[in-house]
Amino acid sequence: LKDLVGRGVSDLARVSRRPPCSVCGIVKRYLINVASIELGVDAVALGHNADDIIAYTFKSFMLQDLESIPKLGPKTESIERLAVGRVRPLYEVYERETLIYALVNRVPFVQDRCPLMPRKSLEFKIKEIFTDLEYSMPGVKLSYLKNLAKRLSDYPKPDIPVRSCSVCGLISSESVCSFCKLTEKVVGKALGREVRNGLRSLITNLT
Repeated sequence: LKDLVGRGVSDLARVSRRPPCSVCGIVKRYLINVASIELGVDAVALGHNADDIIAYTFKSFMLQDLESIPKLGPKTESIERLAVGRVRPLYEVYERETLIYALVNRVPFVQDRCPLMPRKSLEFKIKEIFTDLEYSMPGVKLSYLKNLAKRLSDYPKPDIPVRSCSVCGLISSESVCSFCKLTEKVVGKALGREVRNGLRSLITNLT
């Protein structure tokens, strides 16, 4: 990230005065989308497991951010030239199952928690509650997720037109996308186009 933008997440968060998790989400989603478009893939597989999806969707429901829930289903569709679709192959796989698989098969992974993550976030508390529920009511997590997937179409869709960012040309709900706004605020210049070009060159060299 520092090679592309000149700043890390902590610096971006500090200067923009936004929560680190919010900044990380903006940057991560943008870079994944850019790389996917430049590679010409049909979809990108994300690593969210069952416990992650439960935490995010339940938090959205609690805060009545209902329009965010359909984005967290097993898959989302692509929008031509603007956004690559997402699939979540671990949608019904518990967090502990992914850990067991990694340990048994000696798959390397980062064991430390993100240093910028709040120690007692709402998502963390929701995970604890559902884990306790699972012990007393086995299968409640999968039941929640399967029913959620069936009812995603019942949730409201954002009443916001989809357009292309005037700077980088990728998906945005406004004239300038969140990533370009963030970089303009922090470094004084919207860097979306430069980041796209940088990733394109990197991908070309790797392939």
